[in-house]
Amino acid sequence: MNAYLAEFIGMIIFLTIILIAVYFISSTYPKVVLPLLIGFGLFLGIFVCVLLGGPGYLNPAVAIMLG
Repeated sequence: MNAYLAEFIGMIIFLTIILIAVYFISSTYPKVVLPLLIGFGLFLGIFVCVLLGGPGYLNPAVAIMLG
């Protein structure tokens, strides 16, 4: 798979988890849960990106510069 497409999919997963965590979970759970969910989203985004054949930067500027 194209490395840029893998980076894009990983970034979409990461941003989606952040948006869900901030919108739905931040008001109902303790504040310690939010950073844990954001860290899990980062882990999942990098994992999916590397699994699809990308370098796992999750930063479009770095991916284009080093690509």
